[in-house]
Amino acid sequence: MSDYGECNKMLLFLILVLSFSFAVLMKRYLIPGASEALVAAVAFLPALLFFFQTGSVAKLSGFGVSVERLQQQLETGIAEVGVAIADLEAGWLSPVDPDGPSFGQAAYWESCSRFLVLRKSDVPAFNTPDFSKYVRDATWAIRSSLTCGKLQGVIVLDETDRYIGSYNSSFFSEALAAWALPDIGASNPDLSNLADRIMMYSTFGTALRFPERRIELGDGYVAAVNENQTVEQALTDFKVPEVKFVAVTDARGVLKGVLTFEDLNYFLLQALVSSSGS
Repeated sequence: MSDYGECNKMLLFLILVLSFSFAVLMKRYLIPGASEALVAAVAFLPALLFFFQTGSVAKLSGFGVSVERLQQQLETGIAEVGVAIADLEAGWLSPVDPDGPSFGQAAYWESCSRFLVLRKSDVPAFNTPDFSKYVRDATWAIRSSLTCGKLQGVIVLDETDRYIGSYNSSFFSEALAAWALPDIGASNPDLSNLADRIMMYSTFGTALRFPERRIELGDGYVAAVNENQTVEQALTDFKVPEVKFVAVTDARGVLKGVLTFEDLNYFLLQALVSSSGS
């Protein structure tokens, strides 16, 4: 079996353990009078959502329960609630600081970030020492966040913080290759050869130089939702393969934060528990 399949099996096992544990705790402490059907739904729903997201199943039924109908009921319930994304900021909308650490700072501290921000106006002139240092720092910062297992994507903004597009973390998997990155603390390192290799032999290298152009070529996705739209409207974006998060902007297109697939799944679960327990 492929590594991808083995990874999915391990992830599914972890999801089942966590969801069953939560179902037991819910039955014992949160909703003692919860029906067995509700407990079963809470225990199995995360795994079923995982199946649908990975495309493993499209329809499943058994024990008198249709998973397809359950998913439709969940989405219908969220649509009826009509919760605006802006109302989720306190606990559900993941913040992204446009003025957070630069690639150089993130590289020096070997930061472990969920999202990194790339401004096209910050890209130095090509074939200059500043550009070579920028490519090295960006590669190091991205690789550090990939290695720690947190990076979900790189978000591209213009100089006014307006959202241009974003890249999933998988787009930068080449950064994990065994390139000999010069020590961040080294004095006067020769970075030109390294930058040339990254630019020549990696796909993401050209994205570092032309971030918005590679997005236009289809390597990133430009989809974003307005903060005043409902959570239900964001569901459609997650039906696109490989999309793990969507950017949330204000009316002017300025980035407000991101809504991740995991956050939205948990929101759906909370909505199911609340509606079933009332």
